Amino acid sequence: MTIEVLVNGVPLADPHLAVVRLKNSGRHAIASEQFDQQRALEIDLNASVVELLSAEADQHGTVIGACAVSGATISFGPEVIKKGEEIILTALVEGAPTLEVRDHFVDVQLKPTIADSPAVVAAAAQRFLASAGAAGGAALVAALAGLLS
Repeated sequence: MTIEVLVNGVPLADPHLAVVRLKNSGRHAIASEQFDQQRALEIDLNASVVELLSAEADQHGTVIGACAVSGATISFGPEVIKKGEEIILTALVEGAPTLEVRDHFVDVQLKPTIADSPAVVAAAAQRFLASAGAAGGAALVAALAGLLS
């Protein structure tokens, strides 16, 4: 069986679904003022972002309006990140993604975490593909994670 992922009728050579998880595990909310000089958190996937498919915060709902895409980078913020809040970004990328995060926070420490287990990531991808329907096609899955504290 051959599966092809098309974007505007053009096939992608090496499509991946990148899922990035950000979580504020600190004792306090991260205020928008803690983004130094209002500079966004930059999430570089080192693979061309074809489309940011979703940006969901468990305490806010969608936060896609707080995101911008440029090449291989998704920028987030400045936006309040509540204590304990988890933000999930899902992007369709061309090529195998890896994660580099650049932050400009004041009084906030950024800590990387290990990626979600393959089973959890596969289940999330299946849910995404099922909700996308036939237009969603199929994609390989890359689990990427970052931790805000």
